[in-house]
Amino acid sequence: MFRKRKILSCSFILLILVIIAGCAGKSKTLETVMEKLDFRYKMPEGQTLKYRTIDNFTQSMEIMGQNMLTEIKKDYVYSVNSKGQKENNFQLEFIIDSISMNVSSSMGNMTPDLSEVAGKSFEMTLSSLGKELEFKGLDKIKYTLGSEGERSISSDFQSVFPTLSGKYIATGDSWTTLDTIKVNEGGMDMQIVITGENTLDGFEQMNGHDCARIEVDYTGVLNSKGEQQGMEFTTTGKMKGKETWYFDYNNGIFVKLISKGNGTGTVVSSGPQEMKIPLTQEMEIETVLVE
Repeated sequence: MFRKRKILSCSFILLILVIIAGCAGKSKTLETVMEKLDFRYKMPEGQTLKYRTIDNFTQSMEIMGQNMLTEIKKDYVYSVNSKGQKENNFQLEFIIDSISMNVSSSMGNMTPDLSEVAGKSFEMTLSSLGKELEFKGLDKIKYTLGSEGERSISSDFQSVFPTLSGKYIATGDSWTTLDTIKVNEGGMDMQIVITGENTLDGFEQMNGHDCARIEVDYTGVLNSKGEQQGMEFTTTGKMKGKETWYFDYNNGIFVKLISKGNGTGTVVSSGPQEMKIPLTQEMEIETVLVE
């Protein structure tokens, strides 16, 4: 539920922590459910769910005494088709219905042509608790990002569904989740580990669904290493934030997520020119069930 990437020449670094970060509608408070509940995803064969995610990211870097500000906005819609279960896990097909991106920085604006991504699909194996277990074809879906060459959408979908507790819980109960996102592209190996403290905060009707409302405090660590333009780069970063997500506990459906966070990091380059570049970032992500 966190995302993205970029570096020197305002290319790789400008996008590097967007990977971290991965909804509107009427709502009303429901009466508190007193008994303990065992939340599970339910994806009956033939079911199709459509989601929209809006991702806003702002990053500030200081390079040779100059402040470089970058804003990235991404908007995509995707359908999730259930192909049934295998060994108690759901077999899902994701179809990218539409996707758009805009990058604004001191070097100008860039709107990549992502039309080649629309209509493409990949497969995911999902547990009943919302753990993404396996992907087929995800890393093959790529687009061209200016002079940076090809990029995949892999980081956007490695942690799509919030993870449930796997135990009976009541209002006020908490559980810990751990998500790991790995990306290897553009000459960089990157890993992000995010720990979330989830608490069942209450119950609320959201977009026509009776939902459990879960509040999350998360922290994360980013580490990456690789080569760009003949230079070695090592990046470290830390982030923290809060999320609220809604789960239709009767039908086993993820309905909505709102995430806000911030972080700091440092990029160290070695080679012909050694540099130490501090950076800060803020990110906001909304995902909502639209059909």
